[in-house]
Amino acid sequence: MNKLNILFISHASGSGGAEQCLFDLIAHINDEKIKVYVNTPYRDHLTAELDKINIPYFVSFTDQWIAPIDKWGIKHFFNFIVGLRSRIWSIQSKIKEHNIDLVYTNSLTCIDGAIAAWRMEVPHIWHIHENLIGNHSIKSYLPTQLTYKIANFFCKNFIAPSNALAHILTNPTIKVHTIFNGIDLKKFKYKTNDRIKTELGLSTSTHIVGQIGSIIPIKGVITFIDSAEKVLATTLNKDLAFVLVGSGSKEYTAVIQNKVAKSPFRQHFHLLGQRQDIPQIINELNIVILASNSEGLPRVVIEAMAAGKPVVATRCGGPEEIIVDGETGFLVPVKDAQAIANKVTYLLEHPNQAQAMGEKGRLRAQKLFSMDQYIQNIEKVIIETVSQTHPNSQ
Repeated sequence: MNKLNILFISHASGSGGAEQCLFDLIAHINDEKIKVYVNTPYRDHLTAELDKINIPYFVSFTDQWIAPIDKWGIKHFFNFIVGLRSRIWSIQSKIKEHNIDLVYTNSLTCIDGAIAAWRMEVPHIWHIHENLIGNHSIKSYLPTQLTYKIANFFCKNFIAPSNALAHILTNPTIKVHTIFNGIDLKKFKYKTNDRIKTELGLSTSTHIVGQIGSIIPIKGVITFIDSAEKVLATTLNKDLAFVLVGSGSKEYTAVIQNKVAKSPFRQHFHLLGQRQDIPQIINELNIVILASNSEGLPRVVIEAMAAGKPVVATRCGGPEEIIVDGETGFLVPVKDAQAIANKVTYLLEHPNQAQAMGEKGRLRAQKLFSMDQYIQNIEKVIIETVSQTHPNSQ
């Protein structure tokens, strides 16, 4: 088989879950089979990481037809439409110049690469990380079902990180591949050195409960804080810290900061903001919470399990395919702070059971969510998609 030239389109260049999945794929993909090119809309964390591994990339603005709710509106839609032609031409020129065999868009929110690939008669794969149904943090400019129909038109294959999301995308004419996210298990060492406790001025005996993710409403940040307050109001052990790791808009971050400042337990909360040392932080947590309202396949749950940490997560889609309820963690209803608090309290009061859950979770992460499996499965879809379009490429 000839070496394939693949153009990966990233909708963002930050350190979000979708960008992390893309970087892991690019960093580990078989460079004897695939030549990687990346298009990213601006310079940030992703481009800095690509520089470290000498991956060529283009900084060329792409816009979103499914926009963050704080950007969504007439002004953004007008700018999206006005700039669409030039953005598509920019991607088309890269397809032509580098003899691109396939375009791989890493988020449903960005359609520019899909249209460019269609115009150049190059196959296109859409790797979907977001669920539009019930998602109040992003919004399409079109009705949801019409959005999915248009996505189907511009796509040869979908990749979804969970069966729940794949079910939403299912279409008789489009093949949907469920490929679980993979992580680098070596980063999660199942041990701690108390560095974060020292940074926060905590004692070595303090138990830390944390949530890691964007500070946006869909991540259930308010629910996390409410559940923490319920734990602190009832538990006899007050040597507890609750940490939030992640960033969001100034407006919503201010809402969260204000809520914590008014809490009677405010001294137990620590808002760490955006961090680049997530594996180290997870390694020091005793319990990981995911209080989201909707998720595809949250990396942080897999990462927590890889580190041997019990997880309390909402039944919001992807977590139900990661966690074995009562064995590797607990699943609770969405927006139920009391249910989260009950499970966290149980784990704090039963450390042996918590440790056993963490160990079972670590074994499950090793079995189902390895980086090797993730890369091999995506490489297979890429090669099959190109072969179906251009049989002589093999």
